Amino acid sequence: MKIIKVDVDVLNNLFDKFDADKSGWLEKIDFELLIEDLAISLELDKTNVEFKNFKKEYLDMWEQVKNKADLNKDGKISREEFIIHNQKIFEENLKASKETMNNINEFIDD
Repeated sequence: MKIIKVDVDVLNNLFDKFDADKSGWLEKIDFELLIEDLAISLELDKTNVEFKNFKKEYLDMWEQVKNKADLNKDGKISREEFIIHNQKIFEENLKASKETMNNINEFIDD
C-alpha cells in the first residue's frame, strides 16, 4: 500500500490563505479578518446574534489551533509550526483510518 504524505506546497498555500494580513504568522487578527470576509460572503449582519455566535465559534477554533500548533508559545503560529501541526493531524487521521480498516478486516474474516 502506498502511503500518501502531506504535500508541503499545499500546506504552504493554505498557510498563505490563512495569513490574511500577510505578516508571515498566523495570529488572532488573521482569524478575525477571515471571519469578516466569511460574514460578508454569507451576508451576515454584523450586529446580528447569528454573526456574534459565528465569530465566537471561529475565535474559539483559533484558540484551539493556537494551543496545539504554537510550539514555542509566543501567541502566533509560524509557517513551520503550521506545517508540523497539519502533518501531525494527517498522520493521526491516517493511523486511525488504518486501525478502522484493520478492525473491519478482522470482523469480516471472523
